Formats: sequence, structure tokens, C-alpha cells
Amino acid sequence: MPGKYNHSYYSLSRMDFWSNPLASVTLTTTPTTLTGADIEVTLPIGVDVVYVYRILKIGRIVNTSGSANGLDGASVPDTSQVIQVYNGDAYHDSINLSNNQLSIAGSSERGYIEIFGNINMAQYINVSGTYTTRWLLSKALQDNLVLYDMELGLSFYFR
Repeated sequence: MPGKYNHSYYSLSRMDFWSNPLASVTLTTTPTTLTGADIEVTLPIGVDVVYVYRILKIGRIVNTSGSANGLDGASVPDTSQVIQVYNGDAYHDSINLSNNQLSIAGSSERGYIEIFGNINMAQYINVSGTYTTRWLLSKALQDNLVLYDMELGLSFYFR
């Protein structure tokens, strides 16, 4: 189907870089900023970075409260319920989360989930280095929303 795909996007090279997994993170009803593991990025010399997107992987979600649970409140840019990356100058939004995302029934668990950010961060992150991540003011609908084996990644598309 002509025009359906952006062919220049597919001619780019891609490299993903990952943090070490966090064994477990517990979200509660109290807004808390969570610091993630650093991501070490080593790009080939001389590349032109076109796109950089964030990926969040969660190995397992467990809700030990007796009520349905999930995220409480949607992202407010630069303010809350947003995953950010630090480029040495400032934190920049990389994944906006929505109200009731990661929803789960009471006293239950669910398996693997990936969330891909839709914010191109290439203007802030475009060189090799160490990048710090955080989840700004994470908050759950109920206490005891536990995320196991959480990893944060950066996906670089370049020429």
C-alpha cells in the first residue's frame, strides 16, 4: 500500500540499551518518586541519532490488596506519573502513563508487560553516556501494587 509506511524509518539502524532490572518496586497511595537504575549507552562513533524512545518492561505485577488496583492519575507533563530520563542538564519526560494503567483485579497477579514511550527524546539524548531514570510521583489506587523485574530501556534509531 503506497504511502502507508515511512520507508526512511526502516532504513535506520537501531540499538537498545537497558538498565539492570530492579527486583521489586512497590507502588502505594502516597505519591513517591522512584529512582531507576542507570542506563549505560555506547553508540557507534559518528552516528546521527534520529529517534530515541523509552521502553518500560515489567516481568510480573502482583496486587496484594483485596481491591482492584492500577495507577492513580494520568501523567501531568513534568509533574507527575511520568517516567523521565536525566541527560546531565535536566529530567525530560519519556513515557506518559494513564489513569488506571497497569490495572489488575484484587489479590491477583499478571505476567509480562511492555510499555513503549511515544516521546522522541533525540534532542536531549543523542550521545554515549550514562543516563539516570526516574518515575516522578508514582501512585497506585490502592497500596501494595508490586512490580517485579522492572527494566528501563532506551531505543536509539540512527544513520
